[in-house]
Amino acid sequence: MPGLQMVQQIGPVAYSGYLGRSVDLVGDVLVAGANGDDLGGTDRGSISIYRRISPGTGMFQVEDERRGPTSPENGAQFGYAVAMLDEDTIVVGAPYKNNGGTNRGSVFVFTYSGGAWSQVQEIQATADNRYFGFALDSDGVRVVVGAPEIHPYGTTGKNGWVSVYTWSGSQLVFEDSFEDGNANDSYTHGFGTSVGIHGDTVVAGAPSVAGISGRAFVFVRSGSSWSQQQELSYGSPHYYGQAVAVFGDCCAVADEESLAWGSVDVWNRTGTSWSVGQTIWEPNGARDRYFGRALEFSSDGQTLFIGAPGINPLPQPGGVLYRYDLVGATWTWDNQRLYWDPPATNDQFACDIAYDADTYHLAVGANNITGSGTQGGIKVYYDAVQPYLQNQDPAPNDTGVDPAASVYLEVVDDEDNLDPESVEIYINGTLAWWNDRFLPGFTGERIPVENGYSYSIQPGAAFEPGTQSVHAIAEDTTGQPMDETYSFTTRAQPSLTDQEIAELVPAPGIDLKLDSQHDVYTAAYDLVLVAGVEEVAQHLLVGLRLFYGEWYLDEDAGMPYYRRAFIAGPSTRVLELLFHQEILGDADIERIKTFELEYDRATRKLDVEFVAVSSVGLVEVEAVLP
Repeated sequence: MPGLQMVQQIGPVAYSGYLGRSVDLVGDVLVAGANGDDLGGTDRGSISIYRRISPGTGMFQVEDERRGPTSPENGAQFGYAVAMLDEDTIVVGAPYKNNGGTNRGSVFVFTYSGGAWSQVQEIQATADNRYFGFALDSDGVRVVVGAPEIHPYGTTGKNGWVSVYTWSGSQLVFEDSFEDGNANDSYTHGFGTSVGIHGDTVVAGAPSVAGISGRAFVFVRSGSSWSQQQELSYGSPHYYGQAVAVFGDCCAVADEESLAWGSVDVWNRTGTSWSVGQTIWEPNGARDRYFGRALEFSSDGQTLFIGAPGINPLPQPGGVLYRYDLVGATWTWDNQRLYWDPPATNDQFACDIAYDADTYHLAVGANNITGSGTQGGIKVYYDAVQPYLQNQDPAPNDTGVDPAASVYLEVVDDEDNLDPESVEIYINGTLAWWNDRFLPGFTGERIPVENGYSYSIQPGAAFEPGTQSVHAIAEDTTGQPMDETYSFTTRAQPSLTDQEIAELVPAPGIDLKLDSQHDVYTAAYDLVLVAGVEEVAQHLLVGLRLFYGEWYLDEDAGMPYYRRAFIAGPSTRVLELLFHQEILGDADIERIKTFELEYDRATRKLDVEFVAVSSVGLVEVEAVLP
């Protein structure tokens, strides 16, 4: 399927300590911080380092677990932030390390040499309450460090610092430091709570500027000096700048919003001026989701990953990872919600996100996966918006398939950039399609489909009973790869009985058919049943036509038409969110493929048309509601 495909779930680990509070991923190395790991004391903190079992593949195994600094200190929270310069260099923040004072903070550097990791540097802050190392980011050339210094509210003092370091090959070398343009007033700004760097641009968040409004600040480099380019604020912000990310002339800034609904403003730079191009809202319109608490751009800047580690239980408990792709000039949600497995209230999934440009893999932290206690974990995904497989038949991991089965699959690219000459398909390790043709021993056909091709492949001889594998390789026109394998099982003879086949195939839902007036339909005084796609579509329409609070057996069911639609100046965006939430709340619906909505204010009618992917096929609904 398109989008992110889960490769590995690490955790829960045997020890406590909020593993996954911070993550970073470069090439074949993954690092995760556990800032609450006691490690022989109390809240000293640790990091765990993982390396791929085989270079370039998705699976990781632990290489160096629960590593601490050479100068551990209780309460230091080593691992609160991490950043990688490359596969052999890791930077770790310990913002609560006292260093002979109070909460001064340290940044540590670890390098890999001779098959082992070792600490090579510690940079210490020398003033109290600096919290140096609270936030970290690296673009592979420089490291930016946030120190959101705190002083008592109402007293004059510094409001945080951001420092930039370059890598000399053996240690970090100081380049410059700066503060926001509102420094030395009587507010606690938290400048440096979040930081992001890309090339000659740094973005830093100060979520407590002007009380709780918050700001973000953009700085640019000239030589070895950095200067403020612009202060960013939009609308009526609330803890603005809690998280930031930057790529080229685009940056994302989180706005926690009142009631912690959360939104993300995407800013675009023209020349030296920044302006908001789009505000992305939490798709459920749900409070306490903390949408935007973690932000990360893909390697080409065309995808934005948004973490929402909050506790809201809709549509199910636990933190959520969202993906938005830049389609034209609009950031568009891919209709996927990704959770920890199994999700738990307050699991903090997506509290931090890291994307690797070379392998198209994503690491996502979840520092409290049981919902209580301190056990954490990490999930690793493969970014498959490059070419990917869909509509595979037999389906992946299918059982009981006839040995004479053909293999059918589609290789597509959502951006319509598939290079057809790059497609290679292997059946049980034997090359079946290559160089735009079937190879000896295989027959079939290739048919163009939207954004790619479908392949129907028939081996020259029936499959032997057992597990069969299909392996497809492709690239898009920019060289981004797809490499996927799936399997299915052919059954041994004799054939399965009808009863055995019925047990292998889930029975579709069955319901009474309704007529155009939503009453029970009869034909010659007989009731009529519906099943499959028709039953799913009918079930969706019943829910969409139901007014909130109308059904006495479940007063929370239905659509809030009177509250959100039939009002003065209804928001189309809010209506779309409500419909998406209702449709995706159906257990049979996997994702929404297309959705269109028109509101007629005169008649108070909604013209809704959508296509959804369900467990029984494509469901197409067109209706005037309610």
